[in-house]
Amino acid sequence: MDKMSKQKAGKPRGGLARGLREGVLIALLAVLPALALCANDRSEAGSRHSQPGVPADALWIDARPAAEYAREHVPGAINLNDANWDKELASLYKIWRPSRPIVVYCSTHCWSAAEIAARLDELGIKPVQVFAGGFEEWKRSKS
Repeated sequence: MDKMSKQKAGKPRGGLARGLREGVLIALLAVLPALALCANDRSEAGSRHSQPGVPADALWIDARPAAEYAREHVPGAINLNDANWDKELASLYKIWRPSRPIVVYCSTHCWSAAEIAARLDELGIKPVQVFAGGFEEWKRSKS
């Protein structure tokens, strides 16, 4: 082996650039399920999207920030979002049962509900629906 080959053999190839590429790829793979849900949200009302015919026994999940949840939320809803995921997921497991449908909502122009629904679905917590129109639409449907 010549001197150049020995130097290359001792060091990992790509270094920082390779690490960045791998990080970006992992981030994209993590976000793709949520993006797919959002694309469906805009194009059609599929089985994962709930409108006024929400089952009476549905467990509501508010994916908005805690301050918005504290101001007002669907009665009985639990607040589960990225910021409190680890803490509140345990609470969800205590009250959810496999036959109980879950409806996730956020604000009108919000992707959090789709992201939380995708994460729950990946954990095997099903059926999960996204309430199209968010909390504002729920309020309008109740007035």
